[in-house]
Amino acid sequence: MTQREKGDSLAEGYVSELWDFTRINLTQNSFE
Repeated sequence: MTQREKGDSLAEGYVSELWDFTRINLTQNSFE
């Protein structure tokens, strides 16, 4: 695995975690 591939998979993991976090926050806010 090259450094670039490693960075790409890290970025994908970060984005998906960030998206889950954002979606949870949006869902909680809409119920208030």
